[in-house]
Amino acid sequence: MSRIPRKKPVSLTKVPRWLRPKLSKELQLETGMCHIVNHDAVARGNCTDTVILYDYVHTVMAWSRVAELIGQGIEEMVVQLELAKRVEDHHNATGYITYTTPTDMDLGAIGVEVMDALAEQVDEQTFTDAVVWADRQMQSRLHWRTPLKDAA
Repeated sequence: MSRIPRKKPVSLTKVPRWLRPKLSKELQLETGMCHIVNHDAVARGNCTDTVILYDYVHTVMAWSRVAELIGQGIEEMVVQLELAKRVEDHHNATGYITYTTPTDMDLGAIGVEVMDALAEQVDEQTFTDAVVWADRQMQSRLHWRTPLKDAA
């Protein structure tokens, strides 16, 4: 009696990126709102809640990873990582979460646009992989209290 071989399910990671499903419009809208809320909280400068700082840095790290994985917007996201580092350093020095210069505020607004553009280009699996990577980086940073430059 011979066995009929079963076909293995196709893993989405083996499907080329351009054939994978893109982020849904709802998820694009939700991530866009997160970008705006984080930017607004940092731009106001009167926030001391470290959850906002965590969200802001996590978001920048995740989208930076997306940029690396899809090969688009890498230079722009490097600028955003540097900006997040300055915001974190300012928080460590003063206790406030804010942009330190008007130029930084403008860069933060550009970052919102860049991350929204990446959201339109990325597929679901790559987005998920990037968020999981950022989660691990943030957990490692919290555990070892390493500065942002070491996590990137």
